[in-house]
Amino acid sequence: MTSNEDRTAAIALSRRILALARQHDHAALLAIDSDPETGRLLGSSDEELAKAASVHLRGARAWRRKKEDANLRRLEEARTAIDGFDIARAKSLLLRIEDDYLTPESSSLRDGVLLDLEARSMESESLQASADQIIVEHLPRWKRWLRRRH
Repeated sequence: MTSNEDRTAAIALSRRILALARQHDHAALLAIDSDPETGRLLGSSDEELAKAASVHLRGARAWRRKKEDANLRRLEEARTAIDGFDIARAKSLLLRIEDDYLTPESSSLRDGVLLDLEARSMESESLQASADQIIVEHLPRWKRWLRRRH
């Protein structure tokens, strides 16, 4: 048996959850879901309103998992882009990471990708400097060679 206070609190909580669900405020729903009292109140109530609220909380959890999966996919794509020396694409993907939805696993993966990106950027700058130097040194010879061919 639940107390009258718990029943009243469960109804108020359910209404709040349904209002947030209508606003598509998944972040606020997740904040409510993280409160241990939420599960107790909704679980102890047999009201249809509480059951509907539980459905919306499960939807918010699914939304969070989709965000976490998208972050993970972007990190994997960024790693592939770095391996292919596509630094601009890797930076673009990393900028689209949503920090609020990083799991501990993806957070450590992001740190590794950022370190690899920095290393590739430095390597790319070094290669560009070497290429510029080679062009400056060999450009006069190349121009003479072209004049001889024409």
